[in-house]
Amino acid sequence: MNTIYNKPYFNRRNWLLDNAQNLDLSPAALLLCLLLDYCNEFNININYELLSAKLKCDKTKVDALIQELAAHNYIQIYVGDNGVNYDISRIYEAQAEAELDYADDIFKAFEDSLSRPLNPNELQKLSDFINIYSPQEIMAALRSADAYRKVSLPYIEKILRNNHESQN
Repeated sequence: MNTIYNKPYFNRRNWLLDNAQNLDLSPAALLLCLLLDYCNEFNININYELLSAKLKCDKTKVDALIQELAAHNYIQIYVGDNGVNYDISRIYEAQAEAELDYADDIFKAFEDSLSRPLNPNELQKLSDFINIYSPQEIMAALRSADAYRKVSLPYIEKILRNNHESQN
């Protein structure tokens, strides 16, 4: 599936923390999501003993937290080759697709302006911009840099900082 949350530049845990207020989850359920994402990223075998120990609660509470995620349709649980898998990808679809699509548009616009794919450092830097600045600010800075034929991330970062400082 070609969704933004599966892209290498998308930081899932940052997204969870940044959007916590929109998810309608208890703090403990949010912590469970962060833990599940961490375990999934590093291929750590997830079981109730691990979750109970990390969350410092009993297995009944862990089960209640998983039910809370299921009630919001944020989790899929299935049995795989390595045991039970807890997939929380649905949580990233909680916002409207349109709100997530802007990042793909920004990355494509930068690649088009540079006439090449972005390298990993550029992907990370642009991802950092997205976490700090609005899509409109980023695109305006890109257009400005493009107008002066100085399309580079350091130049665009200077534009973003200058524009942001002048607005504050």
